[in-house]
Order: sequence, then C-alpha cells, then structure tokens
Amino acid sequence: MRSIIKLCVLSFAVLFLAANASFAEKDSAATTDFGYEGIFNYSKLLFNQNDFQGSAIEAKRLLKDYPASPYGAKARYLFALSSLKAGKYSIAIKGFEKFLSEHGEHKHASLAEEKIKEATALLKEDFSGPKVPEGLKTVKVIAPDRLRAVQVSLFHGKTIDEIDSELKLLKNAGVDTVILRVFHNPGDRYHGIIKGRAESGVYFNTEHAPVIGDVLGSVAKLTKANGLKLFAWMTTKYADYGLENTASSSCVKYDLEKNGYAECRGLDLFSENSLEHLKGLYKDLARYEIDGILFQDDLVLKHTEGYGDSAGKLYFKEMGKRMDPDKMYIRIEGEKYVRYTPEFWEWSSWKNRRLLFVAKSLMETARKENPGIRFALNLMYESVVNPSQALAWLSQDLRGAVKVGFDYYSIMAYHRQMATELNKGHKEVLALIEEMAEEAQRRVGLSASVLMKIQTVDWETGEELSGREVAYLINTLKRRGVSIAVFPYRRLLPFDELALVNESMKETSGGR
Repeated sequence: MRSIIKLCVLSFAVLFLAANASFAEKDSAATTDFGYEGIFNYSKLLFNQNDFQGSAIEAKRLLKDYPASPYGAKARYLFALSSLKAGKYSIAIKGFEKFLSEHGEHKHASLAEEKIKEATALLKEDFSGPKVPEGLKTVKVIAPDRLRAVQVSLFHGKTIDEIDSELKLLKNAGVDTVILRVFHNPGDRYHGIIKGRAESGVYFNTEHAPVIGDVLGSVAKLTKANGLKLFAWMTTKYADYGLENTASSSCVKYDLEKNGYAECRGLDLFSENSLEHLKGLYKDLARYEIDGILFQDDLVLKHTEGYGDSAGKLYFKEMGKRMDPDKMYIRIEGEKYVRYTPEFWEWSSWKNRRLLFVAKSLMETARKENPGIRFALNLMYESVVNPSQALAWLSQDLRGAVKVGFDYYSIMAYHRQMATELNKGHKEVLALIEEMAEEAQRRVGLSASVLMKIQTVDWETGEELSGREVAYLINTLKRRGVSIAVFPYRRLLPFDELALVNESMKETSGGR
C-alpha cells in the first residue's frame, strides 16, 4: 500500500512539474561570466544613478565575496566614496583609511586623504543630527496584512464541493490567503472543475483572451464564504493569448551565436499594443471580488531580450542613442562567455524601468475598477542574493521595485533550487534564506510586505518535500515576522505551522 501511495504522490508531482516548468525556469543559455567584474560595474551604475547607499552595499559585497579580486582597490575606494556621498561619514572615513592601508601606492591615495578631511569636517557639522523642519507632518504608512498563503496551481478537488472542503481545511489550519492561478499556458494542466478546450488562455471572463472557464468567479465565492483572502496569480509577458502569431506584438532578442535578431517567447513589452492588451486583461480581472493580484515571474527580460522596433525607438527617445548589440557584449576569442560593457548596464537598468512602468500601468488600471486591490511582484532570489545578476540576466531590481511601490515583494526563496544553483549545502541554504529575509526587510522597510515563498516540491526530481522540512522553513521565517507562502499547494502539508496564532507580531521595520 505504501508503494502505491508513493507512486500516486510522485505521479502528481511529475504532472505538476510538466505543467508548470516555466515557474522555476532559468536561462540555461545565459553564457555570461559574472563574478567581481559584474558586481563592480553594477556598483558603478548605482553610483552614477545617485543611489550611493546601493553602490556602497554592492562594493562591500564584492570585497566580501571576492577578497583577492583584481578589483579590490577600486571596490574599496568606491565603497568609501559611496558611503561619503550617502552621508555615512564615519563609515567613509574608516573606508578611506582602509584603502590607504592596503593600497597606499594607488593613484587615488592622495585623493583619499582629501576625502578623509572632507568627511571629518562633515561629521563635525553633522554631530547634532538632522533638524526636522517646522510644520512637517508625520505620514503614517499603512502596512499591508501579514499573509499566510498557499499558492495554488491546481486544487485536488474536481468539483465545487470538493474545493470548498479543501478551503475549509486551510482556513481551520490558520491559512488566510489563497493565491490562485488564473492563466493557462500550452501544456499546463486544466483546473479540474471545468472542461478546458483552448490550448492557452485565462480562467476569468474577458474579451481580450481566450476564456477556458470562469474558475476565478467560482473560487472567489468560496474563499469569501470561508473567510479567506484571494489573490489572482496572472502573467504579463507571456499573456500573449490570442496574439501568439502577431509579429508586431512579439518579444525580440539578439542571438549571440547567430549574430542576428529573432523572436522570443511572449509579448513585446515596449509595444503600446501589447500594453493595451494587458490593460484590458487586468481591467477585467480587477472587476472580480478579489483582494489582490500576484504578477507571475515572467515580468522579466533576459540579457539578450528587449530589442525590436518599439524598444529601439523608445531607447533613442529616452537615452539619446541607438540600441546596438555590438556595444552591449564583449566576446573574447577562446572564451565561451560574453562580458558586459558599461552601456549594457545602462540598457539593463533602462529595461528594468520599462518593466516597472508596465507593472505600474497595470496597477493603476486595476485600481480604477477595484481601488483597494493589493499587488505582489514575483522576484527571483538573485534580486536579494546577487542584485547585479538579477539586473543583468533578468532586468529585475528590488531597489527599483521599492521605489515604484508594491504591496508585497514576493521573494522566490526555493531552497532546493538554490542549493543546486549556488552549490551550497542544506544548512548553508537555510541560513542564507534567513539572511535573505532580513536583507529584504531592510530594503523594503515593512516586514509584512516581504512575502517569502517556500517550495514544497523538488523541481528536478518531482519529490514532494516532507512536512518536517517545510515546517522548519516556515518556522524559521516566522521568526522574522514576514509574510509567507508555500508553493505549490498540496495536501498533507503542515498548514497549521503557517498560522499567526502565538506568533510574535512585533514589526521589524528595517529602519523605515
């Protein structure tokens, strides 16, 4: 009997992975060598954008992770200079002194001595602390609810009554939020309560895409009846449903091997036609009685994506120069990797701003229909662990996202995946995830806005992780006071561990 149960469990997991491979998709063809050079160039980019605190953080990261790199002197000086510009005068003084002690013969040595004098004078002026202008009103930031969520690709139930029973169990266990998949990509499994026919489309009523069935409407009634919040989990770039063969709306990439342009998966997010298509979808989605929307992890542009006529015209308009792949990548004979030029980093940052503009436009559109609706943004773990990689490979930037302002920043802290990709042991990854939560809290400011997502299935093997393993991660993150979601939802998980009961609700605000 045990072998039969194990086989059934494994079969469900394999089917889940086959239907949702894109959820954990990484660009295996990203033939780029990163290391210290990438982090240093990213730190310089932040400095040039006047993000001095961010620049100092990245320079410090380089010094910590690559203590023997040839960029050591440059990084040490950049760290001190960024700290000075950020108003961290004591740190700047120590940084310049460290630079002089290690690199006294460097060409910037005399300049460092001058900067120490400058920082010392500014520190004396700053001793009394910042003065608060008279009449300045205190703005109260309304924190979002701390979530205890399950992210549902598929319910086990095949009928409304069976799904209702699942929701009752979740509610009784302490879960307060359901994040429901409302999109369908080719190859995905269909929600069990409808008989799907279209190869791709959505699970809500709209005139802007093929409708497979109104699953959202049915589940919205059930979650409300059971006292659960409901978030709709929706695509952006890959929401080309009904437009798959429209060349003017297709994503464009540069093929490094063939030295030419080619179509890539999904919509061209620089095209106004694509943006209007998405606005129509999100407007209809927001008309439902839902509490929020989770942007799927397809709101990214990989390191060779983001070309095409629409992107080229916009880049020239905003940046004053033409978008040229030959000015983005450095290829060295005999090496399998490409390296990035300073212009590549500017371009990646520009792409990130466009992605965030798209997200902001969709949020504004949705809030015209549903003013109280909340938004969560899916972010790869690199956005916290290695921001330079996140920007270069995916055009993701947590700092930029915080400036736009989402309600939740959904960090995909999938420990098994991270262990494989970062070549770390189990204990190392668990410690890293706790550090990630702390760092995300510091950057975001509100602990409840940090939504840490935990995997419950091993993406590579299809193995369902034990309840004990999942519970350990949940309890580790609960100590941080963050929001938590488990993905994918499946039965026999320790949902009671998600409950807010008996948790310390002390807000760790991260300084904001």
